[in-house]
Amino acid sequence: MKRLFISLLLSAGLPAAAVRAQEPVYPDNSSVTSLYHLSDSVLSAADTLIVTRTLTNAESFPLTGLYFSDNLPAGLNVVGYTATLNGAPLAVAFAGPLAGNVIGDFRTYRWVVDSPEPTDYISRTIYPGDQVRLTYRIAASDIGDFVLPLHTTVCFGNGDGIFATGQGSLRVTIESDDDDPDNLLPATYLVTSAYPNPFNAEVAISYEGANVAANPIDFEVFNLLGQELARYRVVAEGDAGIIMWSPDAATGTGVFLYRLSCAGRTSTGKLMLLK
Repeated sequence: MKRLFISLLLSAGLPAAAVRAQEPVYPDNSSVTSLYHLSDSVLSAADTLIVTRTLTNAESFPLTGLYFSDNLPAGLNVVGYTATLNGAPLAVAFAGPLAGNVIGDFRTYRWVVDSPEPTDYISRTIYPGDQVRLTYRIAASDIGDFVLPLHTTVCFGNGDGIFATGQGSLRVTIESDDDDPDNLLPATYLVTSAYPNPFNAEVAISYEGANVAANPIDFEVFNLLGQELARYRVVAEGDAGIIMWSPDAATGTGVFLYRLSCAGRTSTGKLMLLK
């Protein structure tokens, strides 16, 4: 049996087996809290490690420009995520994996809740008493020992930047007592990402999934009113590939949603068209 062993070493003074920690927030006098939580300390390799990030605004002023980020080695993959604001579903702008974006040889994932850039089309204020929670699943594709050096939470409040990060390291070791290290990712995973995003004329949607090869892939694009702008089907030549979308000339600047479905699995994302 393969087992996924995780040890968490945080400077918050918690024992190595702890999976929950209040992270230090800067500046020191901030009343914003950042909680980092792992689903367990020992997992089967077929399972996923669940990371939950919770930001609570206990200040007297609102927060803006909020995003979460994580940096993972190539052997670990984000295979799904959800976000909520005060318990209600929350749409966020997801980007990743971005190779070498922050740390060389690591892949950066970013979830934007509110952006100060008007071209990002994401405007959401986190008021006093609000709580934002991000949950994402990580699966392993390799056997080995991995160190996750940095994850961050960044926002602005009352004119000043507010920053939180884990101090210490998360170490993930995948051990196997048999000769079959393959198929560590869940048999149902399907991951997509879009690049460039925002885009001007054409966008590439990359996909990767277990047992996708030779299966039909349905690709759809919708506007924010739910109206379908594009739909077509391709046959996957391998377990990873790219689908291109070029909006017609009548499609103007805006935010769109895509859906990619294959073998009973679905992955969705957000696209930003700038003209």
